[in-house]
Amino acid sequence: MTDLDVELDDGPGIFRARVLRATRVLLAEKGLAVSMDDIAAAAGVGRRSLFRHFDNRDALVAAALRSSLGWYGERLADDVENDAPLDAWLLDVIRRVHELHLGSGRALWQLASSFDDDLPPEVAAVNRYRRAARRKWTQQIAEEAWARGNNPAPVPDEVVDAVALALSSFATHSMTYDFKRKLEPLTRHTAAMLEAVITGSRR
Repeated sequence: MTDLDVELDDGPGIFRARVLRATRVLLAEKGLAVSMDDIAAAAGVGRRSLFRHFDNRDALVAAALRSSLGWYGERLADDVENDAPLDAWLLDVIRRVHELHLGSGRALWQLASSFDDDLPPEVAAVNRYRRAARRKWTQQIAEEAWARGNNPAPVPDEVVDAVALALSSFATHSMTYDFKRKLEPLTRHTAAMLEAVITGSRR
C-alpha cells in the first residue's frame, strides 16, 4: 500500500489521529527529541505524508503534546467528580494524579522542566497551555477538597499551594525515584498530609 493509499483509505481525520497516537507513544518513550523519521516509522506511513498534514516536526510534536494534556485532564476529571467522602476522594484523586504523572513518560516531564525560550515556538505555546491547565486543575482540586471538608468558600491560598506542591509532577518523580516510594504508600502519605493542611486551615 502506498502513502496515498493509506491517506485515501483512512481519510484525513483518521490519518491524523493515527499519526498523533503514534507520536504520543514515541514522546512518552523517547522524549521531545523524536524525529519525523521516527514518527513515520511508528505510524506506518511515509515521511512525506506527515508534511501534508503538519507544517513541520515541531507542529506535529506540539499537537501530540496538547492531545496528551487533554487526555490527562479527562482522566483527572473523572476522579474529581466522584461522590466519595473527603478521605476516600483524596485517595482516589491523588492516586490518579501520581499514575498520570508516571504514565505520561519523558516528554511531558521534559516539558514541565523546560523554559519556554529553550523550546521551539510551537512547543513553547503548549508549555504555556500546560501551565494554565495545571493552575486550573490545582484550583479545582483544592476547592473540591475544601468543600468536601464542609468548609465555606473561598479555599485558603495555603490549601491551594499545598495541593500544587504535593501533586506536582516533580513531587511524584522525586518521591518515586529519589525516595523509592511505591504508589500506594505515597498516595496514603500525600492524602494524610493534605487532609492535615485542610483541617489546620479551617477558620
